[in-house]
Parts: sequence; structure tokens; C-alpha cells
Amino acid sequence: MNTAIRLSTRRLAAAVVAAIAVLLGVGSTISAPSASAAPRTTLSSYLVPGSQLTIYHSDGSSSDCTAGPGVSFGEKRRGIITSGHCGEDGDKVYWVDDNGREHRVGDLFRPIDKMVNFVQYDFALVPVDSAMIDTPVAGKYNPTTYITGAEIANIVKSGSTIHLCSYGITSGERCGDPIIENTYGSYPRITSTFRSDHGDSGGPVYAKRTDGSAAIVGVLRGQENSTMNSVIVPIEPALDMYNVKLSISRR
Repeated sequence: MNTAIRLSTRRLAAAVVAAIAVLLGVGSTISAPSASAAPRTTLSSYLVPGSQLTIYHSDGSSSDCTAGPGVSFGEKRRGIITSGHCGEDGDKVYWVDDNGREHRVGDLFRPIDKMVNFVQYDFALVPVDSAMIDTPVAGKYNPTTYITGAEIANIVKSGSTIHLCSYGITSGERCGDPIIENTYGSYPRITSTFRSDHGDSGGPVYAKRTDGSAAIVGVLRGQENSTMNSVIVPIEPALDMYNVKLSISRR
């Protein structure tokens, strides 16, 4: 089995960076996370699937990942799915807006990164204030439904064409052909021929529809060492585990 490279980025704690800077004889300025601020009024100003997340860990270090699909749960509560390997339970999550400002949005909730019934689980829930979040992927494609791994497998088996795309904070949007393996598990293993890079972890994976909308497939985990194909975690187990629904409209 190919080993996937998990593609979050992790930075040193501020104190360590400062110490290295002193040794090198250079200055080092690291800003503390800013307090939450009211979102701006344009669509791109909302936290959307494909936005940058900076996650601060208990040891003072931080990681950059990409926000995945939006979800809803409970009484008008909202959230996003991202990669489980981006942090630990309770890590502080900040959304970085288009102007580079950080906004506190929530904590990582019950991240998981392990094999379950022959399927790689790698996702986490981040509950978010509904006023800060919107659903279009990268502010462009409104998700109208999700497509299961079994459905993708059937499309591939039938010889029909389907392209899977993802949006990440490092690589932007890229698309490729799906590759289906391990159909004996609870969910088939899905990879795609597009490339990914550090920071893209957690980004939404979707199939674009002819009407300009998107069918959500899952979230990006990483990139295989041998093939350099991107590894996709299907959305269904995340929806089941957190008892949430895919968000398809702003309110």
C-alpha cells in the first residue's frame, strides 16, 4: 500500500523561532493571533471551503491547513470539516481572511487520523459562528449535494467520465481522474491524479456539475509517495461520525 504524505504545514513555536533568530543575528517578529472580528460584507470575506486555517497547538507551534466542506448540526449551528492530522482535540483554530488577518473561529473537535474498517479516516470538525461562514467552494461553486465513494466507483466502472477537483491554500484549484481501490472496505479508497502540496490538507474535494454547482466528495488527506496522486477521504464517514449534514445554503 502506498504511504500518503500528510500535507499540513507546521511551524516552530515562537520562542524557538526567536532563539534561532538571535543565533543568526536577525530580527524576528511573530504576531499573536488577533481577536475575532466581524466579517466583511463581500462573499470572499466569509470563511468558505478552501479558506486558510491556522491552527495553534498546545506546545506553541502552529499548522496551516485548508478549510473543507461546510456542515450544519443542532439548532442552526454551523461548522467546517478539515483534516484530522492538522491538530489535536481542543487546538485553537483561526481563519485567515483575504487581507491576511486572523479571526478566531473555534476549536478542533474530535479529530481522527487512523484506519477504520480498511478505510483511512482523517478528518476533524470545527464548530463556527454561523455569521462567519458561507458554503460556496472557494467562493465559486455552490455545493448542492454530495457524491459517495460507491457512486464514484460505479461511474468509473461504467466507463463514464468524472473529474475530481480540490482547492487548497497552496495549490489552488486542480482536477484529475479518480482511481478507485479497496472496494471491500466500508468505503472505497479514492485517489486522484491531481497534485497537492503542504497546506492543502483538509481542502474540499468535489465534482463540478454542468450548472456550475459542485457535488462534494470529501476532503484532501495528502499525496502518495510513489504515484504522487492525491489521497481523498470520503465525506460520508465524517457526516456520520459527527452527526452533521452538508451545508448547501448560507442560512
